[in-house]
Amino acid sequence: DHERRKVLSTGLPSPDGKYPSDHLPIGAVFDWKLDVKSEENSSSAKHGNDSKDIRRLQIVDEEGNNVEEDIPQDEPTALIEEQQCFETPNHELAFLVKNCPFDTLEQQSDVNFLLQPINPPIDLKKRTAPTPEQLEQLNAKREKKAELLKSASLSVRPWLKKIWKVEKQVGKWERRQLMTRK
Repeated sequence: DHERRKVLSTGLPSPDGKYPSDHLPIGAVFDWKLDVKSEENSSSAKHGNDSKDIRRLQIVDEEGNNVEEDIPQDEPTALIEEQQCFETPNHELAFLVKNCPFDTLEQQSDVNFLLQPINPPIDLKKRTAPTPEQLEQLNAKREKKAELLKSASLSVRPWLKKIWKVEKQVGKWERRQLMTRK
């Protein structure tokens, strides 16, 4: 109890060095970019503050140089991060598979195989439980997806994650389409 009160009163690290700090020392410098706006458009000007609003944070090195421009971003990664507009999830999935920078042809073939429906397909209209054979196929696909993701290069992983996410959206969209046709 005495030690607890001592730590609470002096904090960590303790002056006698018995308890080191549990925090790592780090440092950061923030360079806020201000956007000067006209007084009639600025909400801060209405409250008597400066007519400058914080626009965004800029990443700079220790000498104040902008390092955001130096961060390399390869074209495929930029393409996946770009906001695209697709008519259906199927179109988005086709776009992702077509533009993914696969590491190998085998990896591409595995992804295409995993995107195929199981055989026999699950009947979405009857809402019945999958058969043991279907469950086995689904589990095998899940394991293969995890294996592909683990073995993929850092540039392909975001693509695979997005492909798997959109594949789920395709399934949901197809189920909704079936339900609306009834």
